[in-house]
Amino acid sequence: MAYCTVADIESKIDQDELIRLTDDAGAGTPDITKIQEAITEAGAEIDSYCARLHTVPFPDPVPAMIVKVCKDIAVYNVYSLKNAAPEDCEDRYERAVAYLKNVAKGIVDLGAGSPEEVDDGGPETIKTASDSIFTLGTMEGF
Repeated sequence: MAYCTVADIESKIDQDELIRLTDDAGAGTPDITKIQEAITEAGAEIDSYCARLHTVPFPDPVPAMIVKVCKDIAVYNVYSLKNAAPEDCEDRYERAVAYLKNVAKGIVDLGAGSPEEVDDGGPETIKTASDSIFTLGTMEGF
C-alpha cells in the first residue's frame, strides 16, 4: 500500500523538473512508472523501520506523519534517479529517517494505536503469592 500518491509528488516537484528526472525516453512527460517506483520504495523503507513495533502496511487512515515522511522520502528517491537531490531535499530525507529510527525505538507515538500482543509461545506464569511453597511458616527451623 502506498502512503502517498503520484499527485503528491507532482505537487512537490515542478513539472519540468519531473520530466528532467524521469523522462529517459524523451516523451516530454514525467514517467509515472518511475514516480510510482519511488513511492513504493519509500513505503518499503518506512515499513522496514516501523514493522518492529507496528503492523505494516498501515491501514487507513494512515498516520499523518507516515504520509509526510513518505512524501519526503519519495521526493528524495525521484531526485536520486539522477543523483541530483538539492540540499534541502537531502535534509528532509535525513530528518525522515531519523524520525523513523525514533519510531522503531518506540520514542515516537504515531497515534496509530498499539499493536496487539503476540503470543510467542514462551513460558507463562499464573502463580500468585498464595501459591508459595516456601513461606515463613514452612521454613521455620531451617
